[in-house]
Amino acid sequence: MSIASNIAEGYERESRKERAQFLKVAKGSCAEAWTQILIGIEAGLIPREAALQSADQAIRIRNMLYAFIRQVEGSTS
Repeated sequence: MSIASNIAEGYERESRKERAQFLKVAKGSCAEAWTQILIGIEAGLIPREAALQSADQAIRIRNMLYAFIRQVEGSTS
């Protein structure tokens, strides 16, 4: 929820600098989710196979956010 919420909040901001900052916060939230998934595996709280799929998905989302941040920072509006 945090990732999507930060993306949405950023796009309600007036400047691309602010938009990029909220995308960076969303990327940080993605890293937090990835870490929590790994901790859940190690603690035996999350089934390993499902958790590893979720961890891979978090990495893909992080990569998409990185590309999106670069696009927003490079745009003129």
